[in-house]
Amino acid sequence: MAYINAACAARLRSKVQRGALHVRLEAKQRRSLGVSERGQLRTAATVALSVSLMKVLNDLIETSKDGEKGFLACAEGVKMTALKMMFEEAARRCAHGATELAAKVRALGGDPERGGSATRALHRGWVNVKSTVTGMDEAAILAECERGEDAAKRSYEAALKKDLPMDVRTIVERQYNGVKQNHDRVRELRNAAARA
Repeated sequence: MAYINAACAARLRSKVQRGALHVRLEAKQRRSLGVSERGQLRTAATVALSVSLMKVLNDLIETSKDGEKGFLACAEGVKMTALKMMFEEAARRCAHGATELAAKVRALGGDPERGGSATRALHRGWVNVKSTVTGMDEAAILAECERGEDAAKRSYEAALKKDLPMDVRTIVERQYNGVKQNHDRVRELRNAAARA
């Protein structure tokens, strides 16, 4: 791919804007020129909104991937088959959520987050779950899962406070409801284990 300087980019933008240039630009070239797939120039406000939206979605991708890893670690730490299966199913839902968000980021012209972040995981509550749950009883493992899901709920709640396009808001709200269901299921099991 050939790189172009700022003056050349400005001339290309001008030609695209006037409709004088009809070439097929690769996605990265369009983004670097500030041109949409339909050849329309994006304003600075639109680009800023797009960057903000990508950050929100990528943060949720990280949250989902960290949740997947956390639930899998918890599944490894328990002996009860039903609990293991519940954790594995929760991990699959988290993985599906991350995949869905990554597809949306790509559809919007961005680059999705590729993996959970160790530094951000501390904030979300899924840090070192594998080492934490080793040797714990099932009630303690459930408490760790609940803590991780508390952090995931906060991430989704923060995202929903943002000004999201309706199609993105629909996805985020649906996934947030799934996070709440995971959280409530884990809390109920933790409470039952504590009473036993």
